[in-house]
Amino acid sequence: MKSIINLNSLKAVLFFFILCGFLSSPLSLTGAAIEENGILSPGYGYSDDYYRGYGEPNISISVIGNTEFERGEKATLQVNLVNRGIPYGFSPSKRLSAAKQDQHLISVKELDYESRKTIAVGLKTSLYSKSNYVEIDSDSRTHSIEKLVPGERLEDPLEFGIKISNNAPAGEYILELPISYQYQSSARMTNRNIDLLGLPELDHTTHYNNVEKTIHVPIVIKKTPKFEITEVTSFQDLVPGSSQKLNVTYKNIGEKTAYDSVLRKIAIVPLSTNRATTYIGTMEPGQEKTVTFDIEADSDALEKLYAINSEIRYLDEDDELKFSDTLKIDVEVEETRTQLSLIILAFIGIIVVGVYMVINVIRNLDHYK
Repeated sequence: MKSIINLNSLKAVLFFFILCGFLSSPLSLTGAAIEENGILSPGYGYSDDYYRGYGEPNISISVIGNTEFERGEKATLQVNLVNRGIPYGFSPSKRLSAAKQDQHLISVKELDYESRKTIAVGLKTSLYSKSNYVEIDSDSRTHSIEKLVPGERLEDPLEFGIKISNNAPAGEYILELPISYQYQSSARMTNRNIDLLGLPELDHTTHYNNVEKTIHVPIVIKKTPKFEITEVTSFQDLVPGSSQKLNVTYKNIGEKTAYDSVLRKIAIVPLSTNRATTYIGTMEPGQEKTVTFDIEADSDALEKLYAINSEIRYLDEDDELKFSDTLKIDVEVEETRTQLSLIILAFIGIIVVGVYMVINVIRNLDHYK
């Protein structure tokens, strides 16, 4: 009975030391310490460290293609990740005995494992914009990469969908690309104590550090002409079956000059215009030009607010043909006043006839007197 108690006590003590070995692992100090074969790295009591390696991954980016975009543009931003990490060297952590050849062979093997500390593993990244003028597509915002070896680029660049607002001011915008990954902080060779854990084939343990960094991605929104309607003036009311002369003032609120500008108008039934296009010429930044044209409403037009679409076609400073955003002209068809006038005339006529009859009756009464 006494031997059984002693055996159980021995097992309990052994379990306690094994547990302490796990808790003393760098996992509690450095974050995730994951062995390459998927198990948690045992504590330092089950391994020996012969060398200390120096160096870590150095992740940077390169943007592929043009980083200049126009207002209203939908585009794909391609970003490549590059690992420029360099191992700086090694220093011995444990003095070796010249008589122990097996320790020397083990230490050389550890050097190979230590050389892997500049590899970035488990990379995760997302692209964000702090400006309301630049929107990142949520479906392509996040990417994951298994690992990135020093000197390598991604075979397939990361692609992010972006959309530029029509109202975005020209200039530089900074997008943020947070990146998280792990790298090997230490490799240690296992000793005989590893048999206590039932892992005799595990020849080394690997411990990892976590890294989080944010890389800035600059993009530029180009300076271009941009137009808006500043004033709409009509000379008379527009009622069904009539026409109206309209003055519309356009202003170039952009940063660049528009050359050979042509205004194009699209009226939707029941409205029509006397001409579809009007040449307005060169428009400098801040310059206004007024265009006059006739609007006609069909006789069966309903009394409500209509919109005429207009756009300006122009040449930019590189002689490339461009088109403005659609500029809407509000036109109101008002209620016809013809029926109301007839009613008023009829009412006046009734009053006149009534007055005449009253006067006539008074005259007849005077006659009989």
